[in-house]
Amino acid sequence: GVSVTMSCLMPLQNHSGTRFRLGVKRTDSILEPCPYHAGRGDDLESVGFQTDTVVTNCHSEAIRRETGAVALWRLGQFPPGEKVVVIIPFVPGRDELLGLPTTGDEYLPEFITQGELPHPWRAVVKRCVMIRADGRVRGKVGLPSKRCKGRVGSLDLTRNLLTLVDFDHNPEMEYVCSHWKRQDNPYEGEAISVYTDGPDHAGGKPGSFYELETLSSAMFLQPGQSSSHRNRTFHIRGSRTALNSICRRFLGADWAAAAEFAEEEHLPQGRSERKDRAETSVNRGRPNETGRHGAKSGSRRDH
Repeated sequence: GVSVTMSCLMPLQNHSGTRFRLGVKRTDSILEPCPYHAGRGDDLESVGFQTDTVVTNCHSEAIRRETGAVALWRLGQFPPGEKVVVIIPFVPGRDELLGLPTTGDEYLPEFITQGELPHPWRAVVKRCVMIRADGRVRGKVGLPSKRCKGRVGSLDLTRNLLTLVDFDHNPEMEYVCSHWKRQDNPYEGEAISVYTDGPDHAGGKPGSFYELETLSSAMFLQPGQSSSHRNRTFHIRGSRTALNSICRRFLGADWAAAAEFAEEEHLPQGRSERKDRAETSVNRGRPNETGRHGAKSGSRRDH
C-alpha cells in the first residue's frame, strides 16, 4: 500500500528537570479495505489509515520511573457539528477497582476555565461515555487504562458518518497521567482522551474541531531500546441501518441512543447535574488529584 515515513531527533525536558533524547520514526499508511464493514454489502464507503510510531531512547541514561517516563500521544482532529456524538466504550466494573469511567475537570485548568465538561455535553449511557462535539463548550475527558477497550469513535448523525479509531492498548502496563499539575500517582493515567474545542469565554467564537486521542503505555527504555504505538483511523459513510449495526457491535451504542443524547436540552454553561457512580446512566466523575509527569510526543492534525 501507499505510505510515507518521517523521522526526527527530539530533545525534551519534563517538569522534574529530566532531559530526554528521543529518536522518533513514524510511518503513515493508507488502509484498504476497511475491516469494520467487511461482508456488509456495497452500501458503505470508507477510507482508512494507520500510523506506526517508534520511539528510541538515544540518551546515555535509562528512562526510569523515578525521574519520569515518556509516552506517545496520538491524536486526530475532526470538524464538529450540531449532531456529532463521540462514543467511548468502557469496561464495566466497580469504581474502586477500575476508577471512574471519565476524568476531566483538572486536565488543563488554565485553558479550560469552566472546569469539567457540563451536562448535557457529557454522560455515561449504559456501558459507554457519550460526548457532544458541537463546538459550543471547551473541555477534555479521559478514560483510565483499566476501563479502556482499545477503541473510540464518533457518529455524525447529520452526514451519516461513523469514525472509528483503534490502537495498541496494554492494560497490564502503566500509563502516564496527563493532567497539568504535580502528581501523586503519575502512572495511573488514561489510554484515551477526547478534547472538544469551544469558546474561550462567554460569547466567544465556537470551536472548530474536536480530537480523538490515544496514548501508549509509559515507556521505560534503556539506552538504545525502542517502543512502538500503532493507531488506525477509519471513516465510514453509509445507510443508517448499516452504521447502526457497526456502532452497536464495536462501540456498544446504537444510533437511537446517540440521537437521544444529541437532542438533550442545553443547560446554561457552568451548571452540572452530577452522579457519582459509574453504573448509573449519567456520570460526571472527578479525577484523582494527579497531574502531568513526563513528556509526550504526538502529531497535531489528521482530517
